[in-house]
Amino acid sequence: MSSWPSPPPYSLVGKHGLSPVTNHDDRARFNFLAQLNTHLATNVVPANARAYELRVKPEFEKEHGRAPTDRHEVRRAMLKNSLFQTWSALRRSPWLDLSRMPLLQALAPRHAPRLCGAAPLR
Repeated sequence: MSSWPSPPPYSLVGKHGLSPVTNHDDRARFNFLAQLNTHLATNVVPANARAYELRVKPEFEKEHGRAPTDRHEVRRAMLKNSLFQTWSALRRSPWLDLSRMPLLQALAPRHAPRLCGAAPLR
């Protein structure tokens, strides 16, 4: 088991011949996303489960006279919960930012000549 509570810093990740050469900003972006995802998974997701059990499910049962029957009903009920909304926004925002300027798109032009020469064609 790793001694890191989350993915290791990008500078410690093993590299190979096709790994991109990154600058400080690239590594910081990778590290931030890894830490954010770890925080969400270890702290916010368990809180969402508690919010469901303590608030969302009882409200659903009161309104409908029964427990939710499938994940779709659970999701629709959770969408009204502010903690779930926050978690969802935090999960989505970094990927939207990356989709506006994806790291791989940013790195690709710098590395395309080297990668094209190194990767064997089949």
